[in-house]
Amino acid sequence: MTESDVKEAVRKRDGHRCLKCGVSQDDHRATEGRGLDVHRTVPGSGYSLAPGVCETLCRKCHGSATRSPRGDVSGLARDVGAAVRAARSAAGVAQKDLAAVVGIRNTHLSRMERGRHLVSILSLLRIEEALRLPICSLLDPPRPVGDESSPAKKGKK
Repeated sequence: MTESDVKEAVRKRDGHRCLKCGVSQDDHRATEGRGLDVHRTVPGSGYSLAPGVCETLCRKCHGSATRSPRGDVSGLARDVGAAVRAARSAAGVAQKDLAAVVGIRNTHLSRMERGRHLVSILSLLRIEEALRLPICSLLDPPRPVGDESSPAKKGKK
């Protein structure tokens, strides 16, 4: 069985409905422009019909199912993305040019800057090198004056 055959079999097994919220495949296609996702619930596993390995989810429920077990990282992605955009703009570098230097697609950089994708360490290091700035300026964006919540400021008097 191919991967797409297994995914379709999982959707059929689950009644072509999201197992979390119950939205149907047809309703999901009408609102999202695509079918339901098949989510692997066992990290590192392949797609399988075995019980508890895969489940059918809508786009929204699939997104919440794939969040980091250590918590939501959307705030971090948004902060780092905004810092990258500000640094790139201040340096007068076009988004497509920075993406080319970093070795990623322009659309990927755009999603990073909007906080829709958490940047990888390797990309962050390449951005640091391309913009000639310390990586800490991207990871610990400026805070309002008097804000002592920065990890770098804790313990200092």
